[in-house]
Amino acid sequence: MLFGLIILKLYFVDVWEMSNIFRIISFIVLGILILLTSFMYQKLKNLMVNLMEKPSENKEAEQ
Repeated sequence: MLFGLIILKLYFVDVWEMSNIFRIISFIVLGILILLTSFMYQKLKNLMVNLMEKPSENKEAEQ
């Protein structure tokens, strides 16, 4: 949550003090990071769900 607030502050306040070239580069980098995050989430979503469910299944099997 704090990381998101820092990024929002960076892009809505500090970006207007940059030159146009750095502003364009920073928005391109932000877009790439958002795309990479969404792709990784889609790829690893099933893995994360399976990892969260396995410990509970193991405890049920032991009892």
